[in-house]
Amino acid sequence: MKKIYTFITILVCIFSVFAQTSTNNEVANSETRTQAINELTQTTVEKEDLYTLTISYTESIDEAYFTYTINSSLFEQGEAMKVLRLRIDKFVKEHGYYFYTYLGADVTKYDNTKELAIYTSHIKFLSKNTLTN
Repeated sequence: MKKIYTFITILVCIFSVFAQTSTNNEVANSETRTQAINELTQTTVEKEDLYTLTISYTESIDEAYFTYTINSSLFEQGEAMKVLRLRIDKFVKEHGYYFYTYLGADVTKYDNTKELAIYTSHIKFLSKNTLTN
């Protein structure tokens, strides 16, 4: 009976070591991928009178984050949506895309220390080549 308990204990130890190594490798690979994508991301900042529009575009995966930042007392979600939609349509034409889709719900965050409202859309762009393949 003691041999069985000893054998099971040894197996559990071996599996836990392999599980930790596998998890560490997955985390390292994920961080490497994230760093590579961040290095390929182009960021453009467009300042208007009342708001700032930041575009973080990663061409290799045809995705972009459009971030609208304004003083929180002036923030209106409808206006933010309108500004982003117009800028996204312009971006599609500038880069020769055919269509775009949202990769999730838009996010509104408030920075109370700086009194800012930050409205973000995550967009996936599609080209004609993507649609035919």
